Amino acid sequence: MKLFHRAWSLSVTSPTGQVWSVQPSAQPGDATLRLSFSIQKHLEPNPNPAQIMVTNLAESTRKRFSQARGHRIALSVGYRDGMTTIFVGSIYLATSEKSGTEWVTRFEALDGGTTYQRARIKTTIAQDTTLLDVLKTIADRAKTQDNIQVALRSLRDVPDVQIPGGAVLSGDMKELLDQYTRGHGLVWSLQDDQLQIHAATGDTGEGQVVLSPTSGLIGSPKQKVDHAGIFLRTGVTFSCLMNGQIRP
Repeated sequence: MKLFHRAWSLSVTSPTGQVWSVQPSAQPGDATLRLSFSIQKHLEPNPNPAQIMVTNLAESTRKRFSQARGHRIALSVGYRDGMTTIFVGSIYLATSEKSGTEWVTRFEALDGGTTYQRARIKTTIAQDTTLLDVLKTIADRAKTQDNIQVALRSLRDVPDVQIPGGAVLSGDMKELLDQYTRGHGLVWSLQDDQLQIHAATGDTGEGQVVLSPTSGLIGSPKQKVDHAGIFLRTGVTFSCLMNGQIRP
């Protein structure tokens, strides 16, 4: 892929399924559209936060998005040869403010925010059900209050153990996941509004991303340091051009 001619696309979907798309070259009535964003991604259960800002949306578009709380937002970025979705989540705040002669529309969103806050489950498991089947059941039966099914992105490296005795699975999805992953060396998180479960020391099986100066690496990787400036044994920091394949 040629790493020039940046491209982006933003879509907002209402709870009823109505979709509004924003692209820099497909907005009649909009002046030069500009996009900026700050997205944090991690492997903690709490949702990944995002701040997405679009400058110079038309007045009618700004008015429409002012009522976007609870809507689903998806951001894709990349280059003319191809884009990758780097964030999917729920909007909890949408505002527009004038800055000089321009209008800036700001979206505050949480990756899997609706799922994290509202997904619940109520079912039973049979005696001696395996841990793998318990986790699959939680993912399969969990739904939000809006009856939205929770999508399972990946499930790997689950130890082959059985849960003695039958049980009733009832309550918030996040509490049940905590209950059945802790103590078994597993971590769970929501990535792009999908559930991801794997070993704490494992990976998602999606393959490696190779970075080099020709694939977008900027400068050289640096070993991580703590707050006192002491080098840590694990981890590096680096900067690169936009690459949607890099994710937790």
